[in-house]
Amino acid sequence: MKKTLRIAIMAMLLCSMNALQQQAAAQPTFTNANSRLTNSNFRSGCAVTVVDVNNDGLDDIVRMNQGHVINLELQDREGNFENHLIDDISAGGNSSWAMTMADVDHNGWKDVVADGDGGIRLVKIFESGGVITSTNTILANSGFFLQNATFCDMNNDGWIDLFCCDDNDASKLYLNDGTGNLDPSTMVNFAVNPTVFYGGDPADSGNYGSAWIDFDNDHDLDLYVAHCRQSTSSPTDLRRINRLFVNDGSNNFTEQAGAFGIDVGWQTWTSSFGDIDNDGDLDLMLTNHDHTSQIFENDGTGHYTELTTTGFNTNSITPIESVFEDFDNDGFIDILVTGDEWVYHRNNGDKTFTRITTMFANNGMLSFSTGDLNHDGFIDIYASYGNIYQSPSNTYDDVLYLNNKNSNNFITFNVEGTTSNKGAIGARATIYGPWGIQIREVRAGESYGTCNSFQLHFGLGQEMMVDSAVVWFPSGNTTTLTNLNANQFVTVVEGGCTVAGNIIPGPYIICTGQTLTLNAPAGYTSYLWNDGSTGASLTVSAAGSYNVMVTDASGCSNISASIELLVSPDETPTVASTGDLVFCEGGSTMLTSTPAASYLWSDGSTTQSITPSTSGCYTVTIQGVCNTFTSAPVCITVLDAPEPVATGAAGPPLSTLLLTATGDSLSWYDQQTRWYITD
Repeated sequence: MKKTLRIAIMAMLLCSMNALQQQAAAQPTFTNANSRLTNSNFRSGCAVTVVDVNNDGLDDIVRMNQGHVINLELQDREGNFENHLIDDISAGGNSSWAMTMADVDHNGWKDVVADGDGGIRLVKIFESGGVITSTNTILANSGFFLQNATFCDMNNDGWIDLFCCDDNDASKLYLNDGTGNLDPSTMVNFAVNPTVFYGGDPADSGNYGSAWIDFDNDHDLDLYVAHCRQSTSSPTDLRRINRLFVNDGSNNFTEQAGAFGIDVGWQTWTSSFGDIDNDGDLDLMLTNHDHTSQIFENDGTGHYTELTTTGFNTNSITPIESVFEDFDNDGFIDILVTGDEWVYHRNNGDKTFTRITTMFANNGMLSFSTGDLNHDGFIDIYASYGNIYQSPSNTYDDVLYLNNKNSNNFITFNVEGTTSNKGAIGARATIYGPWGIQIREVRAGESYGTCNSFQLHFGLGQEMMVDSAVVWFPSGNTTTLTNLNANQFVTVVEGGCTVAGNIIPGPYIICTGQTLTLNAPAGYTSYLWNDGSTGASLTVSAAGSYNVMVTDASGCSNISASIELLVSPDETPTVASTGDLVFCEGGSTMLTSTPAASYLWSDGSTTQSITPSTSGCYTVTIQGVCNTFTSAPVCITVLDAPEPVATGAAGPPLSTLLLTATGDSLSWYDQQTRWYITD
């Protein structure tokens, strides 16, 4: 039987030149808004704070000029800030390592704790006759190396106490005497290994970042302390072992980090807690200096297992501050870490994270604090720059970064304690919906050196409702709400009033010469718009930011989310490409317009997306509120793909043949799809 092998020759033409990358996943973007500040030439160094200082429902900024001169920036209803000099905590000019805030004396103004010359300073803020004043005292026995400070009601008596991380010895506790004074206390013994020393160095030293959290969901607050003793490099050195002080429900604390799987011995600078997968428990992020930073998953009972495939790492920087926060309102908390630079990781919703590198200028973001600094439902950032570890920058001023927003929704809770401490520090809000379970806690200080907003902010993605929400207070009191609309701030006072539904209905666009009537919800005893008007509705014609404060019969108030009214805006659409703009004959790409009421493409199509397959430049025209707008052209090049031509001759077995082909970028193969054999 004679067999002849027929060899098929295939030549491939490379034609995906100048390919356009697919559109990246949505990411938050920010705008420098220092123009809203009276004086933007501040350089705070390590410690900054965003919190509602005067309890008016709006987040404010506390920053330190040159790292030691405390200034208060009070936010007004338009999102601008009024500066107030509070105090200089360091006559010697030394920059502060730590700062946190809480209302220690129940006068309605949050007070500042920061380290200054001679010890830890308690700066109490007052208002008298419209004038903001302060007093400055040094806490007793406080001449130690403070690394971080956090407020918490340790004994649950309704008054805020102070926890201090001591770098050179065991951590310290100051109890509130019930009048706003903080006195040294031995209520909790933080010296876990009191008889162990390393050349005179106590085994319980090296305390850095700290956080008060309910890690085991048993409705009491526990304490986690990150250890970072730099004088040792051994991960088994007790000065490096992170501590978890577990509350038994009666405010008795025992160290049990090993029992729950988080007795980590790397050089950990900060710990941050948040629920990365919306299963209703707090997961843990650690930033390390001598090891890849870590994420640990909570199994629901407080036991932790390290996740090693999350995509999160801080290897490119020296990390000293961190936070979990949903910056894009997609319903999953993201990660921001700073130190000698910033790194941001967006939560993919599947326990993995993607690093994004294009949000801020790469100029050494040292510190930051987060909150809603224009009251629009998106989280903003106040950032400071400097050198490791707390020296303010010689080049860059602090920056107020406002979130540019997207189409995702939100809900935010402002909670106030009565039986519990006034600031509701330690309270938790839990919301239920299609996303699963989301949880947030009120914390007065976390990470390292900073204090973030007490407002409990949740991103909802495209969901328009919250099925139910439960607010738990440290006293054990709870408030349950159901069927809450998205895009609102909800006021919850412990055992008292609740204000929900203060939403200004849209749309928020008018044409030049038109007016629009903004309507507040009915049923309240008084209304106050941010332009001073006092009716239930407001007719406007000028572009700008608008919100309304409503007050009910009990005196409980709530400020609506600020809406941005646009007059004859530029609605020019943009066109995104899914696929290459240069491709071979026979291929295609998809062009998609930004959403609009109607579409007319230059090829006559009227759908939001088209799939052109011929060369040309394509535009889309949409109907805006006031005018029609046409996009910039997107040009497509379709390359010819001629069939390759090959010549050659068959020969006897084991002979040498010369095969010749014509075409560009040729690749030779010994078969096309299979061998062809004939007898």
